[in-house]
Amino acid sequence: MLRKLYPADQIESYLFIDIIGFVFLAYVTIWQYQPLGIGTSIALYLVTALCFYTGLWQRGWLLVIASWAGLAVIAVYAVFYQQWLLLYGFMYADLLSRARTLKLMYAGMAGIAGMFFISYAILNGELRSFFGTPLLPFLILQLLMPYVIRTIDKARRLSTKLNAANRKLERYIQEEERHRIARDLHDTLGQTLTMIKMKSELAARLVDRDSARARSEIDEIKHSARHALQQVRELVASMRHIPLSAELDHVSEVLASAGIAAEVAIQNEPHAALTDTVQTMLALALREAVTNVVRHSGASRCWITGQTAGDSVYRMTIRDNGRGLAPGREGFGLPSIQERMRQIKGQALIAQASEGGTEVVLTVPVMPAQPQEAH
Repeated sequence: MLRKLYPADQIESYLFIDIIGFVFLAYVTIWQYQPLGIGTSIALYLVTALCFYTGLWQRGWLLVIASWAGLAVIAVYAVFYQQWLLLYGFMYADLLSRARTLKLMYAGMAGIAGMFFISYAILNGELRSFFGTPLLPFLILQLLMPYVIRTIDKARRLSTKLNAANRKLERYIQEEERHRIARDLHDTLGQTLTMIKMKSELAARLVDRDSARARSEIDEIKHSARHALQQVRELVASMRHIPLSAELDHVSEVLASAGIAAEVAIQNEPHAALTDTVQTMLALALREAVTNVVRHSGASRCWITGQTAGDSVYRMTIRDNGRGLAPGREGFGLPSIQERMRQIKGQALIAQASEGGTEVVLTVPVMPAQPQEAH
């Protein structure tokens, strides 16, 4: 029922504020002050409410006309009741931000300027001194308000569209990944499992007539089963492997999109010295560390460095210039990163950076260099 009486998209944000505003207006213009009489005061109040309610539902010229009429009543309030009632122009400034076009919004804003200038001229007999009064900043704020709200609403709509597009893209990627997995299963396991099925049927027929050949077929079945298991492992590994270089590119984009300047300095490219598993775990830990920077640090810069330390370990450091660790929260965000490092016999340390902010140091083992063959 309420949604039929008040725009549904504004109930949560504006309904209570509007009710308070009109209750207070009734108290001031009907109960407290009645310079034009009780009947006129009630009539002016009802016209104000009607104009505002009409503007709530309109986006075209009816919005502009309703705003002009409402602003005219507020000018009357300013002249005959209390001049501070010009502040009620903010209600119509908010409505004008929803005008269908900028042209309509400008037309409504002219009514705001007229309300201030006309009421001041009537009260003071001239307009020149208006620009030296405290009314000027309120006029400027009411003229800026439609622009600001319109810009915020536009940014919110764009964000909603972007999120919807991202969700659609994620669904598309997931669908493509399912198709890829299906193709891989068909191309790899399908043939092997078909062979196992055929040899099993053949072995079943031969077991009574030619036991030696049946045993040979069973041996081949075992070999094919091992091969199928290896194919499954390879398929799972290909699905889960995350190259470190790709993740470095990804987190750089994430930081940039969050407005955080990223400086990435990787020395002695480690990719050949890191196994797929180590690369994946390091990439996931890096991803989580950068996520913490974006969500919790309030940083404007982030430094990511990586280099080999001796022949047995590779060290990556993620440092930001944010607010740092809260007292007593040294372990915040660390357990899952530590667990990933523990699984690959690595180490994760998190601490307050000496220059301010937070520093995460990830240390992982590298494969020993292969000795070169003598020629």
